[in-house]
Parts: sequence; structure tokens; C-alpha cells
Amino acid sequence: MKHTKISLFLCVFIIAFACKKKKIEELPPGNEPIFKAQGILDGEEFSIIAGENNAFMYSFTEKINGVNKFTGKLSDNSTEIEIGIFDGNIDSPSISFEQLLADSLRWDIVSGAPLVTLSKDDFPNAFKINSIQWFSDNTFIGMNTVPIFEPGKYSILALVTFDDGKTASLRNDLIVGYTTNANFILRFNLFPDGDLNTWINVSKGTVSSVKWTIDGEELEETDENIINNIDEEEHEISATVIFTNGVVRTKSIHVDGSLTGNNIPDFSDLELTPSNVSAPPRDYKTKLVVRKNGIEYRSDFIGNNSNSIKIKEIKYYGVNGNGKNVYKLSAAILTNLKNMSTSSVESINFETIFGIEIP
Repeated sequence: MKHTKISLFLCVFIIAFACKKKKIEELPPGNEPIFKAQGILDGEEFSIIAGENNAFMYSFTEKINGVNKFTGKLSDNSTEIEIGIFDGNIDSPSISFEQLLADSLRWDIVSGAPLVTLSKDDFPNAFKINSIQWFSDNTFIGMNTVPIFEPGKYSILALVTFDDGKTASLRNDLIVGYTTNANFILRFNLFPDGDLNTWINVSKGTVSSVKWTIDGEELEETDENIINNIDEEEHEISATVIFTNGVVRTKSIHVDGSLTGNNIPDFSDLELTPSNVSAPPRDYKTKLVVRKNGIEYRSDFIGNNSNSIKIKEIKYYGVNGNGKNVYKLSAAILTNLKNMSTSSVESINFETIFGIEIP
């Protein structure tokens, strides 16, 4: 099992292990400290060695727009190096790092243009809508038209006020700037006699099974296209689709049975926006931040595609105080960083050994 995990992380130098930060302070046999970073930043040499000058190494996992970023920090009194890898294939937990990571890691780049835009004007019944309040993970993010620049897995709530003063809400997940391994859009058509035709429009993947609910009650139907007669009340219809590759997605719509048109469609179709589809996915991208003498330098504000991250070695180290396995990983990094104070571009070239806890 140990060898499988080592293979799994051969291309990863930062790994998730806990939400709580944990220092790694043990030294190996002998007098040489093990965790270190040594190199040149903007023509000046630097050296951080755990156990010297109050330097220490710790790792943690943080959520960035609903997606894990696996981060390690090596820091002393004047310099801190932070390296993080964003998670990938976030819709498919059955896909492993070993299967999907490339031979070398790539740098994340912050986009200056929106990946998707939430807009009431894109709704087919926009003429019936006075306003939409948009919420992400229950936090208000804007009214009517809201651009989303950052990749993430967002839980989006639309609180809609219609032209007759009535309100309704609908929540759907939105995967932005990351690879999707399977996907569908939920469509519907309501007829004057109350027959509601609902179907899934698969854009990617092969369907294994479908589960339907109306107002939280599971239906017996399991086809991809169903018809139900509804009353004149408002109803929420959801489809949970299990794909053959293991992806599970749930989409919902809000349907007004009174035929007044106070409907809310499945707005997760924004995932198919050309600007989102064509954007380089953030899956397993790397971010480097250096803080030195009060100045922050970042890798994600400039193009670094031609620069390199090379994994040299990974070895089992031991068990830490939390009972978790710790590995030491050696890497050589050559890249450019943006000085966030002056906007100048600086070069960094260094070698490092990070401590990694593998659950």
C-alpha cells in the first residue's frame, strides 16, 4: 500500500492532509536538517532550512471557491515559500492523481476575463423577470448580471422576482474553469393540459441511470425523458444522473404549473459557455507565492508555461505525531514571479525539499 501511494504522488509536491496546520519539526539521524529551500530570487541568494533561524515546515488544505488546494509552506523570520496544487477532476472522485497528472506540473494563471456570466437576460423567460439576486454558497454576489472570473465549484442560488411581484428560488452547482468528465442539462416543456415533459440533454458522457424527484419526492420513472401531469402550483423537479464513468450530477428546474411563465430553467448550462469551455482548466495547476522582506511575489499573474517544475525524488520519512505517514519530496523549480508591489517580473531558481503527509 505504501508503494502504491508513493507512485500516486510522484508528480505531486504538495498534498492535502488536514484542515489544521501541522508543523514538521523532526530531524533525521545526523546533523543535517531535512526540509529546506535554497536558490536565487531576483539575483539575490536565499536559504531556508528547517530547524535554523526559527524556520519551520508545515502543510495544509484550503478551499478555494469550493475546490481543495493542497499547500505547503517553508518559512523563517524573513522569507516564506508557499507552493500549492489545485485539485482536479472534481466531478469524478474515482479518478486518481496517478491516472491524470502529466509528467510535469503546469502553472496556474489568473484570467483577466470572465469565464461565465450569470445574467437574467439569458433566461428564455427574461421578459417575465424583474430582477435576480445571485448567491454563491449562501453569500450574495450581485444583482441581475454577475461575471465569474475565478475557477471553482460554485453552489449558485438564483432568487427571482417576476413581473407580477411573485418570487421563487432555485439552486444548481456550477463547475467553472475545471474539467468535467460528464455533463447534462435539464430541459422541460409544460403543456396547457398540465402535462410536463422533462428530459436530460446529455452533452458529455454515457448515462448509467437517472433518478427523478418532484418537490423532494422520488418518482418511479427512471427514463431519460419523462412526462408527468402537474397541478397549478409551483414545483421543483430534479434529475440525478449517474454516468458509466462514475460521475454523479444533479440538476434542478422550477416550474410554474399555472402557466403564467414564472419558471426558472437549469442555468447550469452556463458551463457550456464558449469562454469556459475554451479556457485552460485549472486541474492540478500549481501556484507559487514567495514573501520576502515584506514583499509578495506570485506566479499566477504572469505566463509561466515555458518554465519548469521537476520532481527529483520522493522517499518515505516516517510517522508524525498525528499517526500519519510523512514523505520527503525533492523538487527543482525555475519560473518567473510578479512583484505585487512594483508589478515587475522577477526570476526565481531554487531547489527544495518539502515534507508531505500522506493520509
